[in-house]
Amino acid sequence: MVRAGDRQQEQLRQITRELQEKSRLLEEQARHLLILNTDLAHEVETRKTLEVELRVLATTDPLTGVYNRRRFLELGEYELAREARNGRGVSLLALDIDHFKRINDTYGHGVGDTTLVRFAQTCSTCLRGLDTIGRVGGEEFAVILPETRLEGACEVAERMREAVGNCRMSGPEGPFNITMSIGVAQLLEGEGFDELAKRADAKLYAAKHAGRNRVQT
Repeated sequence: MVRAGDRQQEQLRQITRELQEKSRLLEEQARHLLILNTDLAHEVETRKTLEVELRVLATTDPLTGVYNRRRFLELGEYELAREARNGRGVSLLALDIDHFKRINDTYGHGVGDTTLVRFAQTCSTCLRGLDTIGRVGGEEFAVILPETRLEGACEVAERMREAVGNCRMSGPEGPFNITMSIGVAQLLEGEGFDELAKRADAKLYAAKHAGRNRVQT
């Protein structure tokens, strides 16, 4: 009887040891899975961040932070499609910094880049949240004004011109001011975005030929 009891106790101890070992292995597996899940979550978050950064790089101008030409044209087509539904009017501003080459030649390209950044920031402060500004060339920018007819677009353009004219820039040769010329056009019935942009550009060139630092409609 004593030997039978000893065998049973030994069997119980063996079972206990086996259960403890299995418990230890399960805890190790749980810790390993937790590490894997944490690493996976981190990788997913990293991928999401990279995707956002790639989208930003693909749609924005790296210097000024406004939309690049490609994205601006895409948004222009979108606004024309929306205008076809609501018929509230949409206007386009073509913007150009006056004598920008002279700024580069006089103060250097570093000051020229700073001027572009300041120009884009100043113009953006004059816009609403639904408006779109993009850099479409070297010193050329454009603005889409949804739900805005010609008169309202001219008011926005004048505010923008005055704000830019008040910008005080600094260069190696001393402080200087910048001015801008603006062409304004409202979308006509049956017109595409390319035609609208060409008319705004034509008004911009007319503003330059008329003496610059002005809004032309």
